[in-house]
Amino acid sequence: MNSAIFNNKLAIAVVVSAVMLTGSLFAITQTGSLATNATLPHVQHASADNTPAMVPTNKPQTVEIDGVTVSFEVTPEEVHAVDRANMNIKITDTASGAPLSHVDWAIIIKDPDGKEVYKTSTSHTHMGVHNFDYAFLNPGKNTVTVQVASLGPKMMGMDVPKEAQTRIFKSGDPMMSPEVDETFFFGSRSHDFVVNVGSQGGIRTITSDMGKDVELELSTNPFMVVAGQPTTLILNVRDAATGKNIMHPDALIKIQQGAFALTDSAEAGSPMMPMSGAYHGHTGEMAVTTIFPTTGFYLVDIATNSLPVSDVQYGHASARFKVLVVEDGVAGASTPVSTSAPNQISILGQAAPYFGPQNLTVKVGSTITVVNEDFVVHTVTSTDADPGNAQPVPNDIFDTGILANGESKQITFDKEGTYNYFCAVHPYMRGTVTVTQ
Repeated sequence: MNSAIFNNKLAIAVVVSAVMLTGSLFAITQTGSLATNATLPHVQHASADNTPAMVPTNKPQTVEIDGVTVSFEVTPEEVHAVDRANMNIKITDTASGAPLSHVDWAIIIKDPDGKEVYKTSTSHTHMGVHNFDYAFLNPGKNTVTVQVASLGPKMMGMDVPKEAQTRIFKSGDPMMSPEVDETFFFGSRSHDFVVNVGSQGGIRTITSDMGKDVELELSTNPFMVVAGQPTTLILNVRDAATGKNIMHPDALIKIQQGAFALTDSAEAGSPMMPMSGAYHGHTGEMAVTTIFPTTGFYLVDIATNSLPVSDVQYGHASARFKVLVVEDGVAGASTPVSTSAPNQISILGQAAPYFGPQNLTVKVGSTITVVNEDFVVHTVTSTDADPGNAQPVPNDIFDTGILANGESKQITFDKEGTYNYFCAVHPYMRGTVTVTQ
């Protein structure tokens, strides 16, 4: 999720949330308003890692090759792993725009690692349109190689009937075409088209029981889910009209395969809000990490609701997603390894120790990098409050601002001292940087 969605309105909502949850008011300082005094730490922004997009977009692609035009369109434009995507490929005469009839096709699909995952060289179209569905399994940049070939008057030394020869199909009448449409023996053409595939899950736009359109987005990390390995499911709840996350929704989640339920939230017990516990997203984002014990498809049923404190009142919205779990060793399946670099603080999440390391010692003049390795947003915000203080308040020395998963910022310490910090979204997350000569 891009931190840019956290505009002033959302920042105010987070502040209100903090008042309700901790009893103390704090503000999220914008990075641009940080003090520039050379004796104070200063922050530099670094972009997120180059990982496959969770919400990839595939626009129509067209190529013209020596008198032949091939167009390639994927539906839906946002393709997610496991979900079927439709590929509509058309071949036309560039000069007239008319379809080319009776064309042989070879189609090869390669995953992001370059491995062939689909291949056919025995496909044929009569009216210049090739349409088929395929479920891309591997997130990232997939390649679809399309080769087209015309049919001339001879094949293997034998005559090809005029009804089966490639023609510029201007007439639009299959019966009249052999008599009125001219032939076009162009030989062969080939081109590589790209399909960007996001992680499993995808986006469902749901009309809630209050008539409000809500987007429920589910993604996984790692992108390919491996049986027996930890997997994190990330849920975002958005206002479909604005594309912004909805503050403070609740969610009930059930994960099952057949009759086996891996996990299941308690019944809500009340139409207003779940009364026996639920997943909750202060910023509209929730995450749960689990291990899928076996391979195959799992169903993930999600029921969300807004609360009286939510900035958008939508009532209830539910959706079902499917997740494919594969064996270890399948192409694209890997377990991410977290590495710790010198002078780096990794934001680990809402369970102790919260930060890695939680207490870091550096020399004066050192620059540290703060990286969010969790799947929900956090900040690293300086405070005068001791680590045991449950109600920290920012002191405006440094503030990374909202960091989404994979995003990072750098802070340079030019003055000796002890700097306590906390997460402005989750104030109980505490850490310390000690700067020595």
